[in-house]
Amino acid sequence: MRKQSIRWAVWFAALIAVLAPFLILDMFDRQAPLGVQATIQISGSSPRVSSADTLATIERLAAESHSNIAKLVDNVRSPGNARDLYLAIGDSASDSASWLTHGYPDFSRTMTTRVHTLAAAAGQDPRGLYFVYGTPTTAAKLKKQLTNQGYEIAAKTDYTISAIGFLLTQPVGIGIAVGALLLAMLAGMYSLLNGKSYAVQGLQGRAFWQMTVLDLKVNLFACSLGTLVVAASTAVASALYNGGSHWPPLAFWCCTAFLALLFLLVIAYLIGFWLAQSMPLLQALKGKLPVRMACAAIYCVRIPALIVTIWAISLAGLTVSTVAVEAQTQGAWKSASEDVRPFLSPNMSPEEEDAYIQRTGRWLISAENEGKMILAREQSPPLSQPSSGTLPDQTANFLLVNDVYLHEQVVTDRTGRRLSTAGSKRVLLILPSSEIRQDALLSAARQWVNTQASRSGITPPEVELALRLPGQQFFGYGSSLAPTSSTLCADFPLLVVNSGTGVLTTDDYGSFASQGDALLIGMNYAISSSRKAGLGQFIYAFANVAQQAADRFSKAKTDLYEHIVNLIVAFIVLIVSALAAAQTVVRGRAQRIFSRYVNGWSFFKTHAVLLSVEAVLFLTPVLWFSYQAGLNAQIPAAQKPVNPLVLGGWQPLLVVIVTGVSFLACTLALRYYTQVIVRTHSREE
Repeated sequence: MRKQSIRWAVWFAALIAVLAPFLILDMFDRQAPLGVQATIQISGSSPRVSSADTLATIERLAAESHSNIAKLVDNVRSPGNARDLYLAIGDSASDSASWLTHGYPDFSRTMTTRVHTLAAAAGQDPRGLYFVYGTPTTAAKLKKQLTNQGYEIAAKTDYTISAIGFLLTQPVGIGIAVGALLLAMLAGMYSLLNGKSYAVQGLQGRAFWQMTVLDLKVNLFACSLGTLVVAASTAVASALYNGGSHWPPLAFWCCTAFLALLFLLVIAYLIGFWLAQSMPLLQALKGKLPVRMACAAIYCVRIPALIVTIWAISLAGLTVSTVAVEAQTQGAWKSASEDVRPFLSPNMSPEEEDAYIQRTGRWLISAENEGKMILAREQSPPLSQPSSGTLPDQTANFLLVNDVYLHEQVVTDRTGRRLSTAGSKRVLLILPSSEIRQDALLSAARQWVNTQASRSGITPPEVELALRLPGQQFFGYGSSLAPTSSTLCADFPLLVVNSGTGVLTTDDYGSFASQGDALLIGMNYAISSSRKAGLGQFIYAFANVAQQAADRFSKAKTDLYEHIVNLIVAFIVLIVSALAAAQTVVRGRAQRIFSRYVNGWSFFKTHAVLLSVEAVLFLTPVLWFSYQAGLNAQIPAAQKPVNPLVLGGWQPLLVVIVTGVSFLACTLALRYYTQVIVRTHSREE
């Protein structure tokens, strides 16, 4: 296995080098068409020139700079899964220029791109997101010219930091980090554990470069064959996945990643070789290892591996929560198969946005009156609590809904009669009959209604209480104040408020649309009614909420599988490094260990240093999580920050188990290798 470790390292490097770029390009293609050299965001006040003049400026600059410039517009019916690209051609010989005639070769199968000429966007608002395919300096020239036309321009040409930050939160980013640690471990231990062979070759008069050449010759065929098999398999998989789309950049990044990983392997190999050669010749011939330096090198991998493992557990835990929540709500989302959520343009000036929010609010009120707008918003009560009772933490929140919500969701009172309307003159608070804080919740609802009414300058409507059967679950349509909370609300207070009460203003309704709390029933109705209301430039797309939920669930499951693989590999690195540390210590101090055994030293006293270091690695997470749990217990529930990346629940326990198993593996390996050394020396004596 020791002789095979370098081959496994090269094969694994080839696998990472082809999988990582493939997954990364697939993710990036869903964000934007591949090959972008610069990004331009056009926003600001309503332009002083016509849309046609702005697009003519962009086309002229594209021709002058020999670059292609494209405007990205999400598909109005399926944002996130389909998009339109409006292209100005300045370099007809480039690959992106062929998209007009042959279409864009989508790398990701979950995204569809339609390509049009930029002139076809003449009737649209020119503000939005543009991509430059060509020289990045085109972005600076375009920024200068469009700024003169009154736009606000944000240009970006370097994506290194943002791309790294994005990858660090993705399973593939963790996988690269874990894989690099495993490669370094395998390559370093190959040369380190071959120290005896290098000593024999040194006696034969071979120089350093001759030894490395011999290692290369021994492993070259197997490593090359394995790499070719991996590369060929990837090419076939790519052809089956997307017809070999964008194979030149894929091949380039695969080769670049493979060379980078080979460089890491060479560095790790040389470090292991240097450590092996640092031993005196006689000790090297006996198979001894340089304990201190070798252990230092091992722990340079072992400690980061522990950190990466905790990191992987954190993100895996968040993904598990997401999968659980999405799985729980899939049935409810399917019942909302006709409901859509509007997407508002982020490119307007504050003045335009305020005006459009007002118009959006009036449109939603009209849709509510037609029975076509569902309101579902998790609302927190006023900061000052009523004196009639206490409402700790999130149990004081209620779900703000309207009559359309009651028509879509079945809510029954204690007698089994369906509650279908609150009317236009009153506000209805619906509580389970088992609720023991009815007076406190009713006071909180009245205080909220009074606050809203005073803002609107109206007389507060009456808040009436209706009791329903306990145990009913209500669908929140995705509204939640907590990021990982389920949108299925059990025994949640419902506050039914319609526009006729005057409690909610047009600004409130516009705000609900911007936060995703207002949904329309029917895609065709949403598009046609919003266009009639003059919102075509402001509401650029509608998303089917059921399809979005299905996509989120699918992605969450895929991420979970990748996180599990990362966690397994990170755990393997921890175990392998534990075994390597134990073997290095025992082989490097074999004579001393046997002498201490003969003199009656206990196992723990003999290996006090290594066991102490391992105990620190094990106890540090335990003490840290205990300390955090103590601090968390002292914070009132209402003041606890919601951070899904903070380890909680079963995650600290899993970290303790993983580090505990790692400590146990090192201890058992140390004991096993010690027994082997004792038996060997006893026979020799």
